[in-house]
Amino acid sequence: MNEPSMSRDTYRRYLYEWTDFETEVLSNISVIQRHKRLNSTSVAKRRQSAASQADFATFGDLSHPEGEEVVILRYSDFFTPASSIWPEQGYPDLAFSTLQKHKASGSTNRFIGEVKSVWGSDIRECNIKKGLSNLLPVRSALAQVITYMHNYKLRYGFFATYKTYIFIKRDDDFRYLISVPISVRQVRPTLRDCFGYLNYLTSGKGYLYDSAAGLDTVMSGLLRSMTPQNLKADEREQSLLDREVAGQLDRVQNILKNTELRNSLSRSRRNSLGLVASSRRGSNGPPPAPSSKTVSIANGASSAPPVSGGGQDLIYRQRSLGAILERKESPPLPTKKPKPLVPETRPLGHEIEKSGLPSNLFDFNQMEPNKVFVRDEARGITHTFKIQRCPDSKGQDLDRGVYYTTYTGRPAVLKFFGDGLGWTALSMWQQECEARDRLQRTRIIPELYLAGEVILGRFGYRTCRGFAIIMERVEGETLLNLQMSLTERDQFQVALLEAMVLIRKQNMIHGEPSQGNVMWNRDEQRVVLLDWKEWWENEYGLEAHERELEIIMTINERVRRSSLKPL
Repeated sequence: MNEPSMSRDTYRRYLYEWTDFETEVLSNISVIQRHKRLNSTSVAKRRQSAASQADFATFGDLSHPEGEEVVILRYSDFFTPASSIWPEQGYPDLAFSTLQKHKASGSTNRFIGEVKSVWGSDIRECNIKKGLSNLLPVRSALAQVITYMHNYKLRYGFFATYKTYIFIKRDDDFRYLISVPISVRQVRPTLRDCFGYLNYLTSGKGYLYDSAAGLDTVMSGLLRSMTPQNLKADEREQSLLDREVAGQLDRVQNILKNTELRNSLSRSRRNSLGLVASSRRGSNGPPPAPSSKTVSIANGASSAPPVSGGGQDLIYRQRSLGAILERKESPPLPTKKPKPLVPETRPLGHEIEKSGLPSNLFDFNQMEPNKVFVRDEARGITHTFKIQRCPDSKGQDLDRGVYYTTYTGRPAVLKFFGDGLGWTALSMWQQECEARDRLQRTRIIPELYLAGEVILGRFGYRTCRGFAIIMERVEGETLLNLQMSLTERDQFQVALLEAMVLIRKQNMIHGEPSQGNVMWNRDEQRVVLLDWKEWWENEYGLEAHERELEIIMTINERVRRSSLKPL
């Protein structure tokens, strides 16, 4: 016969996931002192040795942080029913207690546990993270542990099958938090670390509580809440809450998850440009430090300078939040895009004739410096641009330059990819055109005015051909030259994260998000990402790029110092 479920109007939920249990263990286990050990000839030590045959860990060397008490492992069969430390409500399979120094009695229970045979209660699949209904096979065992916790007024307990453990915590709102199953073979955190953390939690005051509710009331409500109908209803409610939280976590996840992928993506990007990566980059380890040799330009490529001590501290603290997030196995690397071929011959005479302009305009001897002819194939016309070198691009290769110009009377920027780069020029030009076409309506990139082939260009006193992009000249400053207050810095970070989310929604990853490629418009609160000559198709769900965190944290020295000052 099916048990009647409680009405949802009068229903109370008791079971919740102990979501941050493993993170709490890893964060706090390092503060536990381990300088006290039990005498190897003591009864408790011998009992621990016997218990280890059943895959129990030995915890005699985990002492009270203040050294006032020594933790010993006590089993219920050690004591008689007349013992003062055990109530009359029953005996758990095992308990962790404290033995007062210099006293013959007065032991106090810290937390208790119940052990079942593995064939009777297989808890490896009873993972609450996958849904509350997964706890149905072990609901009787959990109720038994909670009964002991209620009887002895303890906040902590556990349920085990020798190979796997589930830890339980009771909070002040009378909710029971259930951890994910912890295997004896688990490495991070280990089972020993988990028990050491419970020992740490119960080493001070607060692990006991006085419950005004009767045991019958608690257990009847708990068992009714663990019916299939109510557990399914709790799952639906929890999924709605998780969706609300997921939106807030997305921004953090886009920056901090998959560190190994960021390194691999960086290596693949360098290899796609024909550069030879050093053997050290091929090994597993921390990401390579950003190069300080690349020169930055307003709308071109650049690399972030090395981070000073203060910036490194901020980066470390930001990356340390990654422990809060669930780690996943690294997916395969993105596939390389095929290399387009540059035409072997492009007769200039045919291009001049196709342009529709007088041929004398293309006379090398009479051609004015800083003039460029760009063919607009879609409209069948050729545009003439007078260009001026960007102030921040001095000394850069002429085959890869950024210039100021105008387009139909509007300030514009001309980005040039010269034939001297070989196939790379056409590849970078096509990648940037495609990226701007996909992101054109997001306002996180400059508006694209024209993209076409440079029939002929006079850059200074050098004449060359190639491909060009004419785009909006954005009002604002790049991060290399930007100074911001703490308030404005927060506004910038939010806008930048929103821009990164839009990129992810387009299934793209920016290939070089360095400081010179990020511009900030104070008046419009607008972040603009420049230089899309490199980007990856996000075919495998990559979450972040190794440089995105550096964009936020490695702003100029003055801002880094001000961000470290207390408010």
